[in-house]
Amino acid sequence: MSFIELVADLLDGWANARALLSEPFDDAVARSLDTAFHDMQLPTTWPESEELLRSLPPLSDGGSTPEVHGSWADWGSHDEGGPTIGLVDVNHADPTYTTGADLVNSLTTAIDGEFVASGSTGSEEHSVSWIVGIATEPVARHYGLVFGSRGPMAFVILASDERELLDVIRAIRAAIPRAG
Repeated sequence: MSFIELVADLLDGWANARALLSEPFDDAVARSLDTAFHDMQLPTTWPESEELLRSLPPLSDGGSTPEVHGSWADWGSHDEGGPTIGLVDVNHADPTYTTGADLVNSLTTAIDGEFVASGSTGSEEHSVSWIVGIATEPVARHYGLVFGSRGPMAFVILASDERELLDVIRAIRAAIPRAG
C-alpha cells in the first residue's frame, strides 16, 4: 500500500489525498519537523493514542477543540480546510510491521518519488520517525505527514501549510500529559 493509498484509506477515500505527490521541498521544513519531534514521547498503545486524540486542545489560533470521529480528528470540516489527524494500524499496511516507525521506514525506502522529505529524531528510547508529502494540485490540504514511534500505530496529519503542521504537533505535545 502506498503512502497516498494509506492516507486516502485513513480518510475513507478522501479524493484529494491522491494528489499528494513530490515537489521541491524546503530543507527548513525538515529542520522544523526534526525540532518539533525532538524527544517527543508518543503513546505506545491504541487506547493511549485514542485518548490523545480526545485530549487535543485548540490550535494556537484560538479556535475550538477538534471534533473526534473514532480514530481521527479534525479542527474544521473538509469545507473549512482545518487540519486533520488520524491513526493508522501499521498491520493494515503490512502484517509484518509492529511499530509506527516500521511503517514510516518502509515508506521511506519503498516509495521513491512519492514523498518529499523524511527523518527520525530523538533518543533510541523516544525516537519519532516521519515522512511528508506535498500536494501539487490545488487542494484544501497540501501537506501529508506520517509519523510514528514504538506503538502499533502511525499518526497521519493533513494540513494546508507548515504552520498548521507544526501547530498540530504542538497540540499533540500539549495533550500528551493529559492523555496519560
